[in-house]
Amino acid sequence: LIHPEDQEKWRTHSHAKLENDEVVPIEFRLITKSGETRWIHHVCRTVFASDGRNRGVRGSNRDIT
Repeated sequence: LIHPEDQEKWRTHSHAKLENDEVVPIEFRLITKSGETRWIHHVCRTVFASDGRNRGVRGSNRDIT
């Protein structure tokens, strides 16, 4: 689960990435199933087809705790 204090940051990030093809990095906290907090560095980019249609998102997460 995304840490409650970082949920708004994540929502803002999720909407922003859909509007352009720039690489969009963000750091946020996750709460693991066992209750531990982990810091995540997330980078993603929207992928567009040659006709400009949104084909999806390519991203990666890295634990930087």
